[in-house]
Amino acid sequence: SNTIAAFASVPSQTFAAGKTVAVTPPTASSGLPVVVGVKSGPATISGNVVTLTGVGTVVLAANQAGNANHVAAAEVTTSFAVPPGSATVQLAGLAQAFSGQPRGVTATTVPAGLPVRVTYGGSTNPPVHAGTYAVQATIQSAQYTGSATGSLVVSKAPVTVTALGLSKAYGTANPRLAAVVSGVPTGSPAPVFTLATPAQTQSPAGSYAITVTPGNNPNYQVTPVAGTLTVTKAGLLVLAADRSKALGTPNPPLVARYVGLRSWDPTTIISGAITLSTTATDASAAGTYPIQVGGPAALANYTVFYQPGTLTVRAGVQVVGRHVFYNRSRWDGNDAAANAQDDAAVATDKAALLP
Repeated sequence: SNTIAAFASVPSQTFAAGKTVAVTPPTASSGLPVVVGVKSGPATISGNVVTLTGVGTVVLAANQAGNANHVAAAEVTTSFAVPPGSATVQLAGLAQAFSGQPRGVTATTVPAGLPVRVTYGGSTNPPVHAGTYAVQATIQSAQYTGSATGSLVVSKAPVTVTALGLSKAYGTANPRLAAVVSGVPTGSPAPVFTLATPAQTQSPAGSYAITVTPGNNPNYQVTPVAGTLTVTKAGLLVLAADRSKALGTPNPPLVARYVGLRSWDPTTIISGAITLSTTATDASAAGTYPIQVGGPAALANYTVFYQPGTLTVRAGVQVVGRHVFYNRSRWDGNDAAANAQDDAAVATDKAALLP
């Protein structure tokens, strides 16, 4: 007869790649050597060393074929479980900035190379917009289990909005305000912001801030950079009005006209500082004489230019011109009377209608 003793119990073995288990072969009553092999399951054996190749149930079988003096022994088996092993998951890239593209994290495993399913707030699609998202990473393997959790923080992208410096002349409408935006990811929409300045059409010459006010921007952290609107002085032309007189008569009053004076500014801001003179006298011969005009080169909101006129001394009585004028207007000081100041209110774009 020939019998094989029972296997020594083999405990459950948690799977790990390349893990080995040494087993003690049972003995035969004949004293002949017993051969142990893997009857089924995820393992291989060499001698008495079992190498695990997967998870499941490994069945070992012991056999003794007998010889001339002993019959073959009945096969004896034993089994042990190989449950999945434990693996670790490491998450990287949990702090990112908005870029307009999906912001996924990186998951690595120990052992390396295991497949991992990552979800963001329950969705497998990586988020695009700024915010905080719960991350769950789970190993997808029959041989290993493991998971990790974390929070993905997608911060707002830093964006700078710089107001452009602009200028305009006193008394003109504000130019359209504009700004340069930098830092916006390619293909993403521009941030929301507004531009404003306290300057108005009638604002005096000087410098005025152009402010940038960010709006609601879920994906941008906007840094505003103010600009400057420069209001320059307007040009004001003071013209000596051409005059005439008959030979041997006193010189007529000399008057000036103003071109470029804003409608809300009274003529008194310049009229009191104007000087008018001519070389002609009561006894001057017939001919033309210059009328010189002068005054301040600049006012609070104006750069002033001067243009001389001409005084014509006529040899005889003659009509030198017929003109339409705006009586009792701003140009003649709102004076209803007919006087020399009316010469400053002559309509240069109209002609008298003769019979």
